[in-house]
Amino acid sequence: MRTVLISGAGIAGLSLAYWLTEYGFRPTVVERSRSLRTGGHAIDIRGTAREVVSRMGLMDAIRARHTGTHGIAILNEAGEPVARMGGDDFGDSGGIVAEIEILRGDLVQILHDALPSGVEYIFGDTVTALAEHDNGIDVTFGEAGTRTFDIVVGADGIRSGVRDLVFDAEIRDMGYYMSYFAAKMDYDFNGWELMYSVPQRAVLIYPVGDSGEVRGRLRVRRPGGAGRPKRPESRAGQGVRRRRLGGPRPRRATAADRRPVLRPCR
Repeated sequence: MRTVLISGAGIAGLSLAYWLTEYGFRPTVVERSRSLRTGGHAIDIRGTAREVVSRMGLMDAIRARHTGTHGIAILNEAGEPVARMGGDDFGDSGGIVAEIEILRGDLVQILHDALPSGVEYIFGDTVTALAEHDNGIDVTFGEAGTRTFDIVVGADGIRSGVRDLVFDAEIRDMGYYMSYFAAKMDYDFNGWELMYSVPQRAVLIYPVGDSGEVRGRLRVRRPGGAGRPKRPESRAGQGVRRRRLGGPRPRRATAADRRPVLRPCR
């Protein structure tokens, strides 16, 4: 049985481990985090991905964890809707928000639970060196020593450590930065994802089910665009946030803040 090392226990890595097992391979998944990483943004299930999860028998589980969002509303500075796009406005899940949307962490957990017990996991470790020879690839781990595999797959994201070991790959910094966060809000969004956007910055918020849980996203573009930013001076961080997001100094939230600035599109 051929052995395969997969670097990254995310959606790509776990999906690959599933199908390799189905076809008789013996996969090992190494993940730098100490456990599954359950954070992240919502993910749309579209096109070929629907066929894949259906063949894996996971469509019902994915639908059961749907965020409940069925479209996006674009708001003006007064919080009033100026445009909206439903999930099926351009055909089956052809809009910005697909008809099937699930949190990244929920999808990772579903994929992990679907894998057979024979899949090996190495958590809290990384690949530090690769040496290919006629009998396979010697893989050196940061903690687990050296082992030999027939195949090595880098499924560890845009800043893949495996890719850096094999290719002279360079990531182009376009100057955009995003922050995702979870929160609780006592408000009825009526299933709409809300976005307010102006040149070089935007804010987005969407509901997750009907429990009051929401996800938010802040996006800014550094002045001057591409290029690595300098680390701000101490005590300058609030000023940077204030200038880029156009808001006042941060303060502690109170009960009076439960009314959102962004209003749903009815």
